[in-house]
Amino acid sequence: MTDAISAGRQRQEKRKRYRRLMNYSLAIGMVGLVLATALWTVVPESIVVFAGVVVYWLGFLGYVGVRKATSTPLFDERETEIELKACGLTIGAFAYVVVFGVPAMVALSVTGTYTVPSPIRHALVAYLGLFAVFGVAYTYVQHTHS
Repeated sequence: MTDAISAGRQRQEKRKRYRRLMNYSLAIGMVGLVLATALWTVVPESIVVFAGVVVYWLGFLGYVGVRKATSTPLFDERETEIELKACGLTIGAFAYVVVFGVPAMVALSVTGTYTVPSPIRHALVAYLGLFAVFGVAYTYVQHTHS
């Protein structure tokens, strides 16, 4: 019994260590990008911004590298369920924006009642693209895993 408990604790500690590494990697990347952008306002050299982007990408690659390199499951069923629920809520919220926003944008633009500002139009088109990608991904997963 003690060996099973000890093995469980070791697994939990390993999971915490890897997740901490992943989070630190992301944090370093984001902070590096923010600091480089702030420095760029003082030293307007393009290399400063490029360096910040490289640090950001390296942070993301570190996150993915840790996640892929370990055979230890980093998330349990509860965390996976929370993630799925959060994803569903996010997609649902943007669904309202797309369902009501895109037809309204088209109708208002076609009738000449209102010209939708370019940033809003681009955002709505991006949301529409998000749903197109979601639809393709959903169909792919449905056909490959059922």
